[in-house]
This record gives sequence, C-alpha cells and structure tokens, in this order.
Amino acid sequence: MPPEMLADLDQVNLANWQSIFQQIRYSVLVVGALPMMIIYPFIQKYFIKGMMIGSLKE
Repeated sequence: MPPEMLADLDQVNLANWQSIFQQIRYSVLVVGALPMMIIYPFIQKYFIKGMMIGSLKE
C-alpha cells in the first residue's frame, strides 16, 4: 500500500486493510499449492519407481 494512503487511514481501517491483505496472501498460497496436491497422487507411483531405481547399486 502506498505510504500516502497509509497516512490517511486511522488505526481501525489500517487493521482492516492488513487483515484483507493477509487473507489474500493465504488464499494465493492455497490456490498455488492446490494443483500439486491434486496431481501428486496420480504420479506418485512414478516418483517411488524413480527412487527405487536410483537406490539400486550395481
């Protein structure tokens, strides 16, 4: 938020804006992690297979 806007806000409005920005931040975090959480169970077998192949010694 620009400093000139912060100077015009009182403490209650500032706390409300900070709360809104924090909620947006966490929403973006969840939306960003959601595709990985949905796709991972379907490709998990390939990760496990790759780890097993990489762990074998010849």
